[in-house]
Amino acid sequence: MKIYNKLHQETGGKGPQGLTARQFLNKEPNVKGYSHPTLFLEHLKSLRPPELEQQEQLFDFCKNGVRIIGSAITRLDRSNRSYQHPTFLTGNTQTGCKVILEAGMKEFLLDYRAGKVTINFTLEELVEEAMND
Repeated sequence: MKIYNKLHQETGGKGPQGLTARQFLNKEPNVKGYSHPTLFLEHLKSLRPPELEQQEQLFDFCKNGVRIIGSAITRLDRSNRSYQHPTFLTGNTQTGCKVILEAGMKEFLLDYRAGKVTINFTLEELVEEAMND
């Protein structure tokens, strides 16, 4: 995937857009971001510890370019929050994680699933960038 991205960036093709943490948080002009620092931090603070761990897992999978398989079904949890449970194909196994669809996460998942975007940061790096606002 890295070679594909490099070739398309150099030739101006329509490969996936590689986002930085700054771009994800709408801190860069002319780049479609998904959230804003304050909104994203409030979203993370609202998550229970297992949900936060799964959010971290999501960003690790996405940073490593792991493919999502299966359909995108949106459900409501016990707290009446919309979520999806994307399944990632990791080697010969399938691993899923719960993602609360707030603070731009629904749009990010849609674009990642469609191959429109890649990321080069972890959740920890994204939090650090959000806190440096």
